[in-house]
Amino acid sequence: MMGWGWGGGWFGLWLGLVLLLGVVAAVVFALVAAAGHPQAGPPVGPSPPAGQPGAAPVSEAERILEERFARGEIDADALARGRQALRNR
Repeated sequence: MMGWGWGGGWFGLWLGLVLLLGVVAAVVFALVAAAGHPQAGPPVGPSPPAGQPGAAPVSEAERILEERFARGEIDADALARGRQALRNR
């Protein structure tokens, strides 16, 4: 008696196909989520000149100064003095 029960006939074929597609979709979703957002890149447009707020630091020491400023540990004056001291050494 073929076709009786949950696993026989066309129903079993469709069920297997849906489950397989679900597993594939879950794997693809997990890989995309683990990779982050690949379409996100660096900001578009001109970068500010060096020494201006938002300018990319030119050294590791300037990067640390920028981080301290971002955390609120130092103010804008201390940031400017620190940059000036680093560039004059």
